[in-house]
Formats: sequence, C-alpha cells, structure tokens
Amino acid sequence: MFAIGKLSDAYGLQVSLFSFMTATALSGILALLLPNEAAGFRVSLRANLKVLLRLPRYGVFLLASFLIFGPMLSNNYYFGMLMKDAGGSLTGLGIAFLIAAGSEIPFMRWSEHFVVRWGLLSVLIACSAVAGVRWLLYGFEVPLAVIYATSLLQGFGIGLFIPAALRYVYLISPEGVRATAVSLYSMAGNGLGNWICTLVGGALLNRYTIHAAYVSFAVSTALGIVLLLLLVRMERR
Repeated sequence: MFAIGKLSDAYGLQVSLFSFMTATALSGILALLLPNEAAGFRVSLRANLKVLLRLPRYGVFLLASFLIFGPMLSNNYYFGMLMKDAGGSLTGLGIAFLIAAGSEIPFMRWSEHFVVRWGLLSVLIACSAVAGVRWLLYGFEVPLAVIYATSLLQGFGIGLFIPAALRYVYLISPEGVRATAVSLYSMAGNGLGNWICTLVGGALLNRYTIHAAYVSFAVSTALGIVLLLLLVRMERR
C-alpha cells in the first residue's frame, strides 16, 4: 500500500508538471501571435519619480498602503493555517475563501457610493480599521464559527480599499505621472508590503504561533491608519 501511495504521488507530480509546461507553452504561443504594436507614449521613470517624491501626500500614502495592504494580501497565505489551528478542514477552508472572495464583489461595485457619501480618506480609514480589528481578533484563539463569520468582513476591508486607494493615488498625482504613481503604489502594497509582511509573519509563526503573525498584521495596520489620519490633517491645512 505504501508503494502504491508513492507511485500515486509521483504520477500526480508528473501530471502537474506536464500541465504547467503545457500552459506555459500555450501562453508563449499566444504571446507570439499578439500584434506587434508600437507604444503610443514613452515614460521617463527617473523624471516621474522626482516629481512624485516631492509630493508629501503621495509619500505618506505610499507608506500607509505598504503597512495596510501588505497584511491584507499576506492573510491569503496564513488564513489556511489559522483555520487548521482552529480545527477546520480543507473543505471548510475552501468555503471560507469562497465567502471572503465573494463578499468583495458587491463592495467593489458599491465603492463609488461609499466614496461619494463619506469621502476617499474616510473610506480608506474605515476599511483599514475593519481589517485591523479582524487581524487583532485572529490574534486570539477564536472559535471556528467566528472565523467563518468574520470572513465576510473581507469584502468591506479589501473590496472597498482597492478601488478607493487607486482613486486616491490618481487624484493626488499630477496628470503626466499618474501611470508611474499607480505602478509605484502597486509595488509598495502588492509587492514589497506583501513580501515583508509574509516574511515577518513566517518568522513569528516559526518562533511562536499563527496568532502572533496576526497580531503583527494588526500592529502594522494600526500604524497605517495613523498615517491616513495624518493625511486627513494635511488636507485640512
């Protein structure tokens, strides 16, 4: 039976590798078939960075998005471990992710309504606060039912934060450097923030528990909210 299990695992690995290689090859073929269109504009990255770095609000928001958006994305890596620690199953994990991801869709659709009614920074602060409370709650040993229930909060947290943050970056950036501003914002939150938070969370997980990782996410989010409050004060001047 052990030998059969090993053969089954080896066969499954071969099938996965074959599927990956096939998908990669098809992607390459489709890329070659794409029309070769010349770019309509050229971007001077160095010049655009000089302009953006002179904008105090943009620099503060870049750091805030690093502190807030990083934990939001890192949660995708550690949520399964949190569910397992609470006694959840793989099926339950899939259901929880379905609830969380599904809740983002309506809030993204309603984002315009919330922005018009509350204002961009108010929406960003509210989203961050909800996410921070969720991470802090996961810092304790909560029942599995609570984890399922709070999965719905992801819609309000991430579902509203993404469109509101992009709109804020667009509005505070000069017209000629908006493409660079959005790219740099994405790099700070989606890339660097996600990487650092995942790294710190893994170190805390190895040394302590999964709950320590979520406490660090809550602290990071709280610092990001402080920076958003600073932006509110800067805009009132």
